[in-house]
Amino acid sequence: MSESIKSLKTEGVAMLPYAPSLKATVEEAALLWQSFCALSLEDKQTLPANSDAAGTGYEFKDGIGNHADQKENFDVATAHQSYLEELLARPIGETERRFAHAALALSKQMTPLAAQFAEQVEQEYGLSGFCEKVKASENLAFIRFIHYTGGRAAGDFIAEPHTDQSGFTFHLYETDSGCERLDYETNEWHDMPVESGKTAVIPAMQLQYESGGELRALAHRVVATEQTKDIGRYAIVCFIRLANSPVYNKATHGRLQEKEPGFNYHINPQDFSALFIEPEVS
Repeated sequence: MSESIKSLKTEGVAMLPYAPSLKATVEEAALLWQSFCALSLEDKQTLPANSDAAGTGYEFKDGIGNHADQKENFDVATAHQSYLEELLARPIGETERRFAHAALALSKQMTPLAAQFAEQVEQEYGLSGFCEKVKASENLAFIRFIHYTGGRAAGDFIAEPHTDQSGFTFHLYETDSGCERLDYETNEWHDMPVESGKTAVIPAMQLQYESGGELRALAHRVVATEQTKDIGRYAIVCFIRLANSPVYNKATHGRLQEKEPGFNYHINPQDFSALFIEPEVS
């Protein structure tokens, strides 16, 4: 098994190569996302989000509120691909149309990569049935295109420290450095760059639950650099939520951005499990 998969336990991140066809789709979508972001807010809102949680479409976040990030994002939930297809049937601008098509194409290519990662994790860490669980979670995956806006000072948080709620997260693309991970043992922040032609994969809350604490949800943040403080930063991530697996109880325990970074690193599995509830049956 690759040393990269083994590093999930010690460093909280693995670098997974992806197929040339997926690489091309990521790069095309990234360029079109930047073109889309250059449009007026009115034009971007012709592709509105159908949900403020895990839906599909465009959102603008003004950064107002406790630990809120100032950014704009465009999500494509696998379960809501038909909604994006409906938007594409409307009279919209050419830039909007080209980006929406690229976003949809990327969403449809993520399942094999998720299954590949899950198979390696199952073999390395003895998580029986994990690969099948991930395959059964296909409709719970979603892509997020992110634009962190400029106008910051170097060192400012542009994404607050947090762990992700899902099973695991692919960091597919970034225009610049600034993403950092919190070391499991030293509690020091280290750079977490996305290597060319690869995706950085990090464990999230559900995977810590499923692994009994062996694979810990990685605390990460994004800070403004000298290169991004004025012009901003673009990124693409993909969250893989796990079907039929308990979920973090945000209503009771609060947003993960409000937790002390690394709060989950040395918690015992029983106390960690108490943070979760059974998912709603749709």
